[in-house]
Amino acid sequence: MKKMLVLSIVMILLLSGCNRVDDYHIDNGVDEMGEQLLTKAEFLQKVSEHEEVLGVTVADFDDMDVNYFIIDLGLSESWFHDGYISGSLNFRAFFEDHIIGLPLRNIDSYRPTELRIVDSTDSEFEEFVAEYIRRLGDEANVTRHNTSMPAHYSFEDDIRRAEVTIFPTADIEYFIENQRWEFVVPPGYVRMPGAGFSHLQRPIFISQNGKFFVIFYNGPFTESVVRTFIEIYD
Repeated sequence: MKKMLVLSIVMILLLSGCNRVDDYHIDNGVDEMGEQLLTKAEFLQKVSEHEEVLGVTVADFDDMDVNYFIIDLGLSESWFHDGYISGSLNFRAFFEDHIIGLPLRNIDSYRPTELRIVDSTDSEFEEFVAEYIRRLGDEANVTRHNTSMPAHYSFEDDIRRAEVTIFPTADIEYFIENQRWEFVVPPGYVRMPGAGFSHLQRPIFISQNGKFFVIFYNGPFTESVVRTFIEIYD
């Protein structure tokens, strides 16, 4: 009840005038099925009613562009209810994926400004990956994972853990045509089709010679880890 009251007060203050743009009732458009997406006000109301099930609180969205979050996950009323509230999807995991894809302090200058596709050989790829992992090994414990992806690693130290996959940029056209990946550059992220009509959004960075790119799957990750990838052929 208290949470509902606080949310109602905030809504009233925002609607009362006071030199602020009312972003609580912006029309966020429709999803891929033509269903109307939730407004910010509707979304936060539903979060306040289902915090335990969703694994988040209204306060988790205080510093977030909520309308962008709604659009990114394609949150219509039916999809939000069937997929996250009553369904089996882990809303907290999608929430964290979204945050990872947002611009992060100290690494904006490394974000790609264009989508470069440059041919490379298998030996060049192997040498690049080996050098990147060697340099990361000076900072963190690195583990290679046996997956269908050619170079999937996790690294961790006392304060961070992240997973990355490295690809040749020559593979980008394949991912676009066959996997329906969307490369958005700038600001530098890839959107991968997820369950239903949602998408997983993850940051990418491209090597100096344009031959390789890295996807960060989870974090947090630091400026030095990004800079290491960028500067191998600097």
